Amino acid sequence: MKGIDMHEISEKKRGLIKLAEKYGISHKKVITHSQELDVLINKWMEAQQTRRLSIEYIIYHDSNTYKNQSEK
Repeated sequence: MKGIDMHEISEKKRGLIKLAEKYGISHKKVITHSQELDVLINKWMEAQQTRRLSIEYIIYHDSNTYKNQSEK
């Protein structure tokens, strides 16, 4: 799966706004587009969370390795 970037989310949001202006917010096309935007945002947030947890693990692991080496 390729990564989701903010440009892709912004483009989807612009499309949603155009559809809402044309059809109104209750139209099936608008609702479907909105749900697709939700999926993109959720995937992006999940990737950010995974990246953050990976960084935290690396920092924790490195600090413990350094601590253990300095105790020897």
